[in-house]
Amino acid sequence: MAKYDLSFPANICNYDYPKGWNKLIEDLIKDLDELDPNYTISQIKEKFGGLRFYVHDATTDHYMLINKAEGKSLFICQVCGKEGRTQNKNGWLMTVCNEHSIEYGEDKED
Repeated sequence: MAKYDLSFPANICNYDYPKGWNKLIEDLIKDLDELDPNYTISQIKEKFGGLRFYVHDATTDHYMLINKAEGKSLFICQVCGKEGRTQNKNGWLMTVCNEHSIEYGEDKED
């Protein structure tokens, strides 16, 4: 993660995302930069069990890559990065693997 160090300065980017998505986000930033580095990341977060990645000055191609990564996040455990699925855990949507599914409580019916 030398070039894509995800420790953004607070004045440049708001970020509060699960660490299980580090690789996904690192790969996304690398792909965005290779496409065209003239964009600004404004926020990275988790919402409803999925990645939300907000940018300014991006192209349509940037947004296509972002949408793809956001979709992938729904199948990556937000805790450890292994394969997971989005589940309702005690009233919160989370994307977790089998191991972390048990840790975060029983599934709730929607």
